[in-house]
Amino acid sequence: MPEKPHYNGHTEPAATNIRKDINELVNGNSLNDQLRQSNIEVGQRLGEMGIQDLKNAIGINDRFRFIEELFRGEKNMYERSIKTINECTSLQEANNWIERELKVKEGWLEDNPLVQQFCAIVKKRFT
Repeated sequence: MPEKPHYNGHTEPAATNIRKDINELVNGNSLNDQLRQSNIEVGQRLGEMGIQDLKNAIGINDRFRFIEELFRGEKNMYERSIKTINECTSLQEANNWIERELKVKEGWLEDNPLVQQFCAIVKKRFT
């Protein structure tokens, strides 16, 4: 019958403490810490990447929410708006169009989190 691990008075087995100590001596961070840091860096890099086409960049869930809540269920208006914004040559041009055609005519409020999310995606399109 295999021997049960001995406990050194703490809540973790002695073998686990030895592994932690070895990891810290070898490189200062555990492998989990290193991998966690790598994931954060990759996530940040992906989040900072620009968008070439809004239609492809907006996921199905966000698309549905935008159509239902921002465009009052009008799918055609959403699609026309995305097409128009995609054809803009600068963020300033896109923002002017959004201000005039969407915020004013559709009654979008600046403090609406969904409006802010939509505008953040548009901003990424031109960065």
